[in-house]
Amino acid sequence: KKLQLSVIKGETLADSMRDYNKIFPSFMINMVMAGETSGNLDTALIRLATYFEKDAATKSQIKKAMIYPISILVVMVIVIFIMMVFVIPNFADMFAGIGTDLPVMTKMVMDMSNFFVKWWYLIIGLMILAIVGLRFFAKTSLGKDIFGGIALKLPIFGDLIVKSAASRFSGSIATLVSTGISMIEALDITAKTIDNSIIKKAIYSVKEDVSKGSVLSEPLARVEVFPPMVSEMIAIGEETGDIDGMLNNLASYYDEEVKVATETLLAILQPLIIIIMGAIVGFLIAAVMSPIIKMYQVIDQV
Repeated sequence: KKLQLSVIKGETLADSMRDYNKIFPSFMINMVMAGETSGNLDTALIRLATYFEKDAATKSQIKKAMIYPISILVVMVIVIFIMMVFVIPNFADMFAGIGTDLPVMTKMVMDMSNFFVKWWYLIIGLMILAIVGLRFFAKTSLGKDIFGGIALKLPIFGDLIVKSAASRFSGSIATLVSTGISMIEALDITAKTIDNSIIKKAIYSVKEDVSKGSVLSEPLARVEVFPPMVSEMIAIGEETGDIDGMLNNLASYYDEEVKVATETLLAILQPLIIIIMGAIVGFLIAAVMSPIIKMYQVIDQV
């Protein structure tokens, strides 16, 4: 309603949207401004709709890949905590009456259980403090760089992050440039849409080189944050004069790559996490059952 009133008063749509920049991203505002300036606002809005639709699909795929392992990890921590605090202590008195030395594995689990029972509030407090502290540190400049670098080096996850960023970079540049926005401004706007700090800084570095007269493909190849295919395809687009079309093709290609990488990640993580969780729970059960089996063996010999 307020946006409508602002336009009725004579403000442009882009300027009206800029008053509500917490709602409308700078990417969208600049696209609308370019569309209004060139007289192709309808085309700019169609391109925006297509871009945001693809971007939302890519984000959804990445969230899908991240939610599963995180949820399983949380369940695993809860299961271990319950076993340590409520289940294993029930066997302590029984083991004390056996009268034989307990296996090393059982002693270790019992000691851990006693620690959990005695200091459970401290453990929960430290976990909460660690999570809050890491979240706060991750928002700092140093934290963003450290976690950004770690994320890119993670097996499978790093590949997914790079392909997602390549898709967003190609699609964003293509959408912005096609409406008349300069390459330098398009790089600046695109860098702000990238979450990973390392890739963001690399794009700003590319922007600096382009502002000095370099073509896009050359500094993009030097920063080495995207697969070589990105700079090579852009170089071809620059030679043929069809950089928009090449960027769109790259965006479509990496959209599919993100989908495949997500499916691969889930296919690997699902059995791996189940195996790890089963191994941990199996170890705890074995530690509890080992003295009981030993006790029955002694009784049979008698």
